Amino acid sequence: MTTNAPVSGSATLINYDSTGFKVACTVVVLVIGFIAFRYTKFGTYLKAIGAGEKAAMFSGIRTDRMKFLMYVLAGARESYNKVMRRLMNQDTNDVDDTSPTYKALEEGSLTQSKEQLVEMAARHQKFIQGLEAALIRIDNKTYGIDRMTGELIPKERLRAVPHATLSVASKNARKQ
Repeated sequence: MTTNAPVSGSATLINYDSTGFKVACTVVVLVIGFIAFRYTKFGTYLKAIGAGEKAAMFSGIRTDRMKFLMYVLAGARESYNKVMRRLMNQDTNDVDDTSPTYKALEEGSLTQSKEQLVEMAARHQKFIQGLEAALIRIDNKTYGIDRMTGELIPKERLRAVPHATLSVASKNARKQ
């Protein structure tokens, strides 16, 4: 017969709830952010926009595109983080810590919910990767250019799908 009690003498390699682990993760994120902000073209553009949007615009930086993509990217990352917190049960008043009877009743719906959250997290991750690729295309000055025809993608399409690489006509022609 098995129980849910921890095995005596068992050791965990990493205690994710410890303050030391949280501080270490924070330091790693700050160092990576500092390096990205200081030594990349993207970081230089963000600093220029932050220092003076008009000056950055006059120096040739597409501030409207950069700001738009940064807001969309920040929103997508926050949405992804919320999905991951729900997936790891950090934001719920779930029955995990209560009676096994309630847990047994909820098991089927919980499994289905987790599957849906995993699918949603995968879609969010793909969207974030598309936005990061769009930021690279801004750096390369190829953002908003149809990759099949070489023509400009209409602004309406880019507002609806900021990471688009094809116009609607090219996408439809590609499907046929």
